[in-house]
Amino acid sequence: MLFRSPPGTASVKDVLTQPATPGPNPTINTTMHFSLPLPTDPLYCPKLTCTVYDFIFRGWNQPIIGVFTLPIGDIMKALREERTEETAAMDNLLKKLKEIVAAPQQKIPSYGGAGETK
Repeated sequence: MLFRSPPGTASVKDVLTQPATPGPNPTINTTMHFSLPLPTDPLYCPKLTCTVYDFIFRGWNQPIIGVFTLPIGDIMKALREERTEETAAMDNLLKKLKEIVAAPQQKIPSYGGAGETK
């Protein structure tokens, strides 16, 4: 399998992988890492389209064996929203903990229902 870098990206190089086991259905487990500057405006958030080629007869024949798209922009947006929700939940928890510490005589709720007095 050959991984070709996007045009204009010097930090990414072509990756040539080798199958772990020979045969008609070889298993290829390769993780590729690279860094690219991405836009922060949702209007311009990209999708990464990957085309996978087979490398037959030392490269004389390279048929396409798969194409897939990763919605990078949608993933970034979902992660940003998740972080915002988690931050709000942590802020709420911190606020409640400060209230409990400020008023130690307050009833502490229990899972049993009525609560206990400290």
